[in-house]
Amino acid sequence: MTDPTWSALQKSAAIIPKIGGALSIVACSLLIRDVAMKWKENRSIPFPTLMIFAIAIPTLIQSFFQDFMTTWMVPVDTHQYQAAFLAAGTTASCTFQGFVSLTCIMLAGLYYTELAIVYWGTVRHGWTETKMKQTGFRVAFFLPPVVVSLGLTVPPLFYELYNFSGLSICQFMPYPMDCAWDDEVPCLRGNTEATVIFFYLFVGFGALYNVTIVVFMVMLTHAIWKQERAMDRFLTPGQEKRRKQTRRTYKQGLRYVVSYLICWMPTFVGTIISLMHGHSTAALAYVNFIIAPLWGFFLGGVYFVPRYETYREKNPSGGRLQALVHVLNIDIDLLETTLASVDDTTGNETTLASDDDTTGNQTPLLSEIA
Repeated sequence: MTDPTWSALQKSAAIIPKIGGALSIVACSLLIRDVAMKWKENRSIPFPTLMIFAIAIPTLIQSFFQDFMTTWMVPVDTHQYQAAFLAAGTTASCTFQGFVSLTCIMLAGLYYTELAIVYWGTVRHGWTETKMKQTGFRVAFFLPPVVVSLGLTVPPLFYELYNFSGLSICQFMPYPMDCAWDDEVPCLRGNTEATVIFFYLFVGFGALYNVTIVVFMVMLTHAIWKQERAMDRFLTPGQEKRRKQTRRTYKQGLRYVVSYLICWMPTFVGTIISLMHGHSTAALAYVNFIIAPLWGFFLGGVYFVPRYETYREKNPSGGRLQALVHVLNIDIDLLETTLASVDDTTGNETTLASDDDTTGNQTPLLSEIA
């Protein structure tokens, strides 16, 4: 096979996702490390934090094998008309990439959905940590996503449906791709009928939990708004009505939705367009290369940003870098020495918030505001 002339799109598909994938790997690693440190210190870990931890693990794995590795796991002996830039893998590595990536995406998406339900149940129905520590409660939330994800991603292995997608990664696709819409091209791996069946299953489940996330976040904000409105009757005449909790919940809810839905929206739209017209648009492909790999990076923001804001509120005299180092639990002797010398120079003593969960190091998301 002669060396193909690589287009800008093919090169971008192989290189750009690595940047977002690397950022997501770092963010998820910091998140997992933070929770692990709490375990090591025998600190009480709230159930929502455990769910975020459960989301971070598959997100980290997916960020590495899909977004960072990209075409490195694609077979080098791929047909010339759908060859991959920087391909260095085999059929086995391609199958592994497709299976692991899709399983992790499904698993994290389902945990995201359950997390939205947990926060809504905590505010609307008063679910307590005592209730959420019960073994039955935890099994009911942690086990089903694993069963559903594997139930959907294992069967395609037997149909050889994990193949090179044509740009950057191996995913749910027959091989060669043209056999999906051209009857004159035989499928060497997979078949059209199985592809269509599993495709609609994955799209259906994806649409279901995406809609569920949005619905429960809206219901959550409405529930807190109703609680604050009920408190308005205790205000004295002329006292200003405050909606602090509603505003903060809405703000955090927006971050929460953006961290998942916005990152994957280009993928969903591109999949639908490809199904209808046989291929997606180049502009949408570039957006997807940039946005989708940042999923784990935004997840880290959802976890750490509320804690960062709380720390800044309690330590307004401290710098942003100092706050970031504290929140991320980064121990850098040189940085601490530099910060100390700055304090000595100015003659100001910085009062730091406690590491206790009731002050500057609170549990993420709604525990900041509930």
